[in-house]
Parts: sequence; C-alpha cells; structure tokens
Amino acid sequence: GRPAAARRVKEAGGSRAKARDKLERGERLADVNKGALSVQDLVNRRFDAAIAETALETKRAGLEQINQEIEIRTVRALVPGRVLNVRIVLMIG
Repeated sequence: GRPAAARRVKEAGGSRAKARDKLERGERLADVNKGALSVQDLVNRRFDAAIAETALETKRAGLEQINQEIEIRTVRALVPGRVLNVRIVLMIG
C-alpha cells in the first residue's frame, strides 16, 4: 500500500544519499592524493551512485502509480453532504 511504498522511497533516498556521499568523498580524496583510490574504486562508486539514483526513481514511480490508482478509484459526491446509504449491486454473467 501507500505507506509501504512511501517507506521504500525514503529508504531509497537514504541509500542514494549514502552512495553520493561515498562517491564525493572518494573524488575529493583522489583529487588530494592521486594514489589514494584506484580508478576501479572510483568507477564502482560512480556505478553505485547511479544505481541508487535509479532505484530511488523506480520507487518514486511506484508510489506515484499507487497515488494515481487511489485517485482513479476514489468516489466523490457531486455536492457536499452526508452518505445515508451505500448499495453495491453485482451483475454476474
């Protein structure tokens, strides 16, 4: 549901922030000390940041889809008032 999807977005945002921070720290370290990190380590950090960004966007899209489904399926009255009776008729066949 929506609360679970919102939690997944928040978690993905945290993972993205962590990956970006790790990348930025690695790039700063590599700028200061050229031999501190291998080229492969920096490449891996860039990939991790890109993967985390994609995961966040995927989770956001999932939450948006849930919100749209709720909006589509929400029944609203034409005028303000109080619901006095609800009758659901199933037509089978």
